[in-house]
Amino acid sequence: MRHADHVVMLGDGTLVDMATHPELMARCAPYRELVTTQAAARAG
Repeated sequence: MRHADHVVMLGDGTLVDMATHPELMARCAPYRELVTTQAAARAG
């Protein structure tokens, strides 16, 4: 996702936000939680 031009974040089938990875990390809590959870799962 970090190399994508834009990432689309959906929640319950609706658009939550669309932006670059860094923009979503800064402003979209659900996206940040998803990325953090995935990173922890890989490390764990």
